[in-house]
Amino acid sequence: MKNLENLEYSEVKQDERAVEKPNLKGDRRNFAFLILLYVLQGVPQGISVAIPILLQNRGVSYNDQAEISISIFPFSSVPQGISVAIPILLQNRGVSYNDQAEFSISYFPFSLKLLYAPIVDSVYLKSFWRRKTWICGSQIFVGIFMIYTSLCVDEWMGIEGNKPQILMLTIFLHFMPRNQGLFTLSGFLMFWAIIYLLITILIAIFKSENVKHHKKLHETTDYGIKRAYSDLVDIIKLKPVIQLCTMIFTIETCFAACGAITSLKLIEYGVPKDKFALLTLPSAPVQILFPLLVAKYTTGKKPLSFYYKIFPCRVISMTLKTFYIFHTRKILESSLVSFYVGIIILYFFDHCFTKASYSADGCFITKIADPMIGGSYMTLINTFANVGNRIFSTFFLWLVDKITWKQCSSSANTFSVQNSTTINTCANDLEKEACIENGGNCETIVDGFYIEIGISVIIALIWYKFMKSVIFQLQRYPREDWFVLTKNRFYEMQQIEKNEENK
Repeated sequence: MKNLENLEYSEVKQDERAVEKPNLKGDRRNFAFLILLYVLQGVPQGISVAIPILLQNRGVSYNDQAEISISIFPFSSVPQGISVAIPILLQNRGVSYNDQAEFSISYFPFSLKLLYAPIVDSVYLKSFWRRKTWICGSQIFVGIFMIYTSLCVDEWMGIEGNKPQILMLTIFLHFMPRNQGLFTLSGFLMFWAIIYLLITILIAIFKSENVKHHKKLHETTDYGIKRAYSDLVDIIKLKPVIQLCTMIFTIETCFAACGAITSLKLIEYGVPKDKFALLTLPSAPVQILFPLLVAKYTTGKKPLSFYYKIFPCRVISMTLKTFYIFHTRKILESSLVSFYVGIIILYFFDHCFTKASYSADGCFITKIADPMIGGSYMTLINTFANVGNRIFSTFFLWLVDKITWKQCSSSANTFSVQNSTTINTCANDLEKEACIENGGNCETIVDGFYIEIGISVIIALIWYKFMKSVIFQLQRYPREDWFVLTKNRFYEMQQIEKNEENK
């Protein structure tokens, strides 16, 4: 069956019998090029982490922060980074957790990438090839978008003392530090916008593409947008995919509260925003090197087994970090150095465990994805993780204010504190303003953040018990059980070969 020699499916079957040891021979330049693209993605991601802290310092509510975050995902990496920063900026500006929850909604459009992933697989300029068409096109758009943002971000962030324009921030995701930092946010964006455009031009001119997989894909003559979406639906119907997506989606309930609120709590408890970025800096090299250290476990035959084993470490790390945050004010008062040493160590191990977990499930997804429609396949599965993270993060941000009890009290005893545990007299902005106007102060009696962490730990224990059988079952499925287009193409070629033999 000579025609089968060109099929991905036959190659997959050969790989199952004899797997060649992976190496970078002949791909070192491509590897360096890929790193460059990821560096570009990281620029906006970093900005997105900072903005929430700055806004929080200015008093922006979590609700408004959630609205802002909705705008981030459509533009993927660059805005994604900015979106991470916005909650920090909002926290720095005194924004409530409810407004932060609204801001976090801005992440949801990112999940729409599932809707256009089949288009990426099926529509492109044939003379320019698929990857170059979409990489160059999207980066040119992002570069122009960042240039425009750099011209408007100052106005959108709002003048000091005034409420930021949440709507425009949601659309644009931007922040600018006024009196500190080596660069202004607008200047930073303008610089990277130019870098984006220059690198895109170089890619278009000098980077060629391997056409092997394009030819194989288009041996299926009816492959187009309609067929791509049809294949996406077929993927969703696969039993192994349903189980995998359920696992990836539900695990986010265990860590969403800690991930969404921890940094904001540190700002609330007095950690300066300009020092906050330094907390995670020591772990940056680890995030690069640690996946290499655990590659033996994540790239083996059963990467999800390692994924399952590392889960308790993540839960323990979350619990210890929460306990440390609870005592932040006391530690800051006693020893500033001790606080930073402790929190850096906790962040260090937390990032190690999280990165190991992501590496394991990422390797597994790469192994089982249908090679002929890998873009749509991997996007589908990652979408469930992204949606799960955003849904539960937004929910916990919204809930934290609802289950937090604050009592208005003053030295003049203007407000009674006898029923502080039953009467939430600082439940909203109006009540807080009334309390302050009467010389009072809103004191937290029950912090909803710690209630949420307790709930998260309980959910984690349940998840760990009931997902064990699912995880090990996923690794027992044959690779062809995960395929849609490759398997169908294989059977089509078999039938054609049989018909030719009968003639």
